[in-house]
Amino acid sequence: MPTSYYPHPIIAREGWPFIAGAFALALLVHLFAGWLWALPVWLIALFVLQFFRDPPRVIPVLAGAVLAPADGRIVAVSAKGALMLPAPARFQSYDHQARAGSCE
Repeated sequence: MPTSYYPHPIIAREGWPFIAGAFALALLVHLFAGWLWALPVWLIALFVLQFFRDPPRVIPVLAGAVLAPADGRIVAVSAKGALMLPAPARFQSYDHQARAGSCE
C-alpha cells in the first residue's frame, strides 16, 4: 500500500528567497512602470514559484522499489553500476600517485 509521508511545506524552503525576490521585483515593476511592463516579470515570478514547488509524493512500500528523482521516470535499471576502468589507467591528482582499480 502506498504511503505519503510529507512533513514539510508545499514550496521548497531553498526556493523561498528566489520566490520572494521574483515577486518583489514584479511588484516594483508593476508599481513604477505599470502592469503592461510588469506582465513578463509576473510570468517569470510564477515560473519561479512553480519551479520550487515540492508536491507530496506517494511512496510505494514494495521490496526493491525504485523511486524516480524529481518527478522523472526511471527508464532502465541495470547491473552495470559504477564506472569500471582498466587496471593500468591513471587519474591526474594532486600527488600524482593515484592508480585506478576495478570497482567492486
